[in-house]
Amino acid sequence: MLRYNGQSPWNVQVRATTKRAEANNVLGRLRARGYDAFLTESMVRGQMWYRVRVGNLANQKQAEALQRKLQASGYPDAFVANGNELTAANKQNR
Repeated sequence: MLRYNGQSPWNVQVRATTKRAEANNVLGRLRARGYDAFLTESMVRGQMWYRVRVGNLANQKQAEALQRKLQASGYPDAFVANGNELTAANKQNR
């Protein structure tokens, strides 16, 4: 389900939850506001986690700008994430 294209790994994680319905709710709200939001799944210690992320950005600086915008618009826990790290974590946890 990971939507990383191999060219622009930077994005911002907005929410992580073990509840798919909650993740889909956040995903829908972000998309309704015009954000390029997507969902990833990752098995962590036998538990499926759903991560809501925004953006497919070229560099960390762009991701940090998006992080600030998301934090100011109601997602205070948003943080910059790197798709390369997520891809490696998914491979390790399978």
